[in-house]
Amino acid sequence: MEAFKSPAEKGKNSEAEAEEKLDEILSDADFAFIGAHPKNMDRIDNAETAVEALAIARELISARAERTFTFTLSKAVEGVEAISVNVEGVKRIIESIKENQQKIGEGGDAYVVIDKNELKEFPPEICYKFAKKEETPRGRNSMSGEADIHGDFYTASLEVPELGIGVPSPLYSTEVGKDKILAMEKLPAKSVDDILRGMGTLRNWFDVDEFCDRLSAFLTQMHERGLYHRDMHVGNVMINQSAEMPEDGNWGYVIDFGLSSHGIEGMDPYKKEVAGTRFTYNDDHGIVEEVRQKLHGYQARNNKGV
Repeated sequence: MEAFKSPAEKGKNSEAEAEEKLDEILSDADFAFIGAHPKNMDRIDNAETAVEALAIARELISARAERTFTFTLSKAVEGVEAISVNVEGVKRIIESIKENQQKIGEGGDAYVVIDKNELKEFPPEICYKFAKKEETPRGRNSMSGEADIHGDFYTASLEVPELGIGVPSPLYSTEVGKDKILAMEKLPAKSVDDILRGMGTLRNWFDVDEFCDRLSAFLTQMHERGLYHRDMHVGNVMINQSAEMPEDGNWGYVIDFGLSSHGIEGMDPYKKEVAGTRFTYNDDHGIVEEVRQKLHGYQARNNKGV
């Protein structure tokens, strides 16, 4: 049985916990805006108790989240009308996803999860991309900007279904507080990188050379539509894991449009300048031969598909 605590003792514990949580908030770079404004700190410093000071800090965070909150349905979602959304409701959904997340992929700028609650009765159809802090600046798109060009790639991919290279359908993007999320279709596929590391396979129906030719043709078609991926690597090329030839015809997919851009006539599509800093990206087609060589090597080591 828990030892009896007097109201005074409970009050001391509450104050100590509040002070600790307040210190955590004020030392978090994501909440630096609180200390940057003297009026905010005056309110906190003049609070009669640590509990009251913590409540003020949380109020300031919530107010900022309200001001910066965005929620955008993707143009790729058909039959869905944009409606008014409640920031607190979205925050609860995000917290639920984070509490029940199962990570299925991670890169330098983001990680992708599924909600374990969706695993109970059937495979999840949605995955969630959470942006991480950009440790090495590369001129990344904002999450809403990424969602927009992701939608453009998705629409363009539907115009060339004969190539058998798809793009996951983007559903919506939202930014609330420090959480920046893109919800999208979960693919029945593994990245080339996953396969090379033994976390996926090449099926018997899969032909390496034909796939790479399809991938090259797909990239050419995207370029003709003014779309440049600019971050093609073995983690961003996915291969369908269906045991039989996919019914939808998609042998594989291209993912992650965080660095993607529309081409502008007369300008190099693989260069970008932001606030005086110039970024240079690799040519999209440069990945094709690397994928071809690595997958042939994988097949040689593993003898055959399954």
